[in-house]
This record gives sequence, structure tokens and C-alpha cells, in this order.
Amino acid sequence: MLVCLLAFAGAGGGVVYALMKDHGQTKKDQADGSTKAKTSGASPTPSADPTGTPGGDGTGTPAAPVQDPTPVDFKDINLPDDYHLSMADESMKPTNSDNDTDVDFSYQDNSYSDDQVSTDNGKLVLLNPGEQGSLDTCRNETRFTESILTKQLTKGAQICLTTDYGHVALITFKGFAPKSDPSSYMTVDVRVWRNAVQPKQD
Repeated sequence: MLVCLLAFAGAGGGVVYALMKDHGQTKKDQADGSTKAKTSGASPTPSADPTGTPGGDGTGTPAAPVQDPTPVDFKDINLPDDYHLSMADESMKPTNSDNDTDVDFSYQDNSYSDDQVSTDNGKLVLLNPGEQGSLDTCRNETRFTESILTKQLTKGAQICLTTDYGHVALITFKGFAPKSDPSSYMTVDVRVWRNAVQPKQD
């Protein structure tokens, strides 16, 4: 009888030990699985470059290019002898003020020399016949001069003017005063793009 009790106790202890071992192994496996879940898997995705492409705005989108200024047109300006135009003038009225330093485009009907148009604050380019006057044309032309003889102008001739202050103008010659007119003047159309280029550095 004693032997049977010992055998039963021994068997019961073995079962308890096995159950406890299995329970401990299960906890260990669960812990290992949790650790593996934390440490395995794909690497974190690198964050996008916060600055985007060069010149971007921080969202990955390239900055928009600077737009060309909107041109302003002035038609049928009668520019008298010894008067001048300023491209910054909102009304584009001829003036002959001695104190005016913005002599961007002037007309001289000289008695002692050839008549001419000239600039004191920039550079001129007489476009070739058939050459289409535009902002791009005036930006790219480099045949600079400060004066042009009026005898070189024919009806429809175009002149690029780039001022020291960064304004670009396309001046279209339309004709001179009729011989019957007591005044001496030339008629021009002006298209001006203000702040279209970098101002001249002193």
C-alpha cells in the first residue's frame, strides 16, 4: 500500500512538474516572440528630404520661377526736340526739366549736328529689320549704344532701352512731325517692363 501511494505521489509530482515546465516555456516563448516582434521587420522608412529639391519650399515642391513683369503700353507719344521720357513715369509724359536726372530716352533735333535719340541712364539697341521686339529680345541683345542717329530710323523701327534702374522698354518709331507743323517732334509707342532686369551696380 505504501508503495502504491509513493508511486502515485511520484506520478502526480511528475505531472505537476511537466505542467509547470510547459507553462514556463510558454511564457518564455511569448516573451521571445514579443521581443522579436519589436526588433524584427523592415527598417524604418527614411524621412523625405524636408527641403525638397534645390530651391524648394520645404514640401518637396520646386519653387515657382519668378514671373516676368507685366508690360505697360503707351501709344502715340509726341516727343518734342530737347524733351525726354522716364520709364518710371506712370503717365509717360515728355519733360524737359533741367533738374530731371531720369533722362532715359531723349530726342534732339540739332542745327549743328545730326539729329539723334539718346539715353543718359542706360543703353540702346536698334533692332534689325524683321527682328521681333520682345522682353527676351531686349534682354539678350548686346549691340549697345548710347545714341542712334534719327536718319537710321524708318517707320516701324524698334529700339530696345535698358535703364540703369532695371527697366526694359521697347520703343517703336512711328514718324516725325509733318513739315507743315511748327513744332519739331517724333512720335513713338513705348512698351515698358518695369524691374525686368537687375539694376546697375554703382
